[in-house]
Amino acid sequence: MEGDLAPPYVFREALIRGNTIRSIENALDPDTQVLGIRLHSTENGTASHNVIRLNRGTPLLHDFSKIINYFNNQKPEGTLIQGTYATQYPLIRSPLTSPRPT
Repeated sequence: MEGDLAPPYVFREALIRGNTIRSIENALDPDTQVLGIRLHSTENGTASHNVIRLNRGTPLLHDFSKIINYFNNQKPEGTLIQGTYATQYPLIRSPLTSPRPT
């Protein structure tokens, strides 16, 4: 959205940097929904130089945010981790504007 219609963000700026994120004693958690970092409702956010070891393919997520940057986030063995938009929260269309099924 542009101009005066821009949504308000809960967090104007967020910087998450230099953290080690893992389960206790490096055990793999059977819950694959555990997140490393989630940036939600952030106007300008950065997650950089974090080391994440979790049992999840996408431990870095963002949603309902404007500008999010990810730099040099890695697994302990050095593999880079890419940030991902959290698609499990799709925007729901209004029933007044949604087409009716035929």
